[in-house]
Amino acid sequence: MKTCPNCQSQVNEAATGCPECGARWADDGAYLGPPPDSPAYTPVEQPATVAGMTPDQLGALVFRKAFWGAVLAIVAVTLTVWLLALAVGGCVAGID
Repeated sequence: MKTCPNCQSQVNEAATGCPECGARWADDGAYLGPPPDSPAYTPVEQPATVAGMTPDQLGALVFRKAFWGAVLAIVAVTLTVWLLALAVGGCVAGID
């Protein structure tokens, strides 16, 4: 058995085509890929890159990153102060 690089399904080693996605192999075993008219051939839409963003999209991205960074920083500081208070309280009470 071999794994189809296109859809990851298991295919008989002697087969020259994948029954799931239509990908093909040459007679010598070289992978040829799916036929261009196959639905499995449709390219997957890639996420937007910073270079392709409008100023509004880029501003929203920066705001989201800054907002969640600040929220996580507040949670981390609060947790640290709480744990420090527990540690100090335990030491003062004589608990090791």
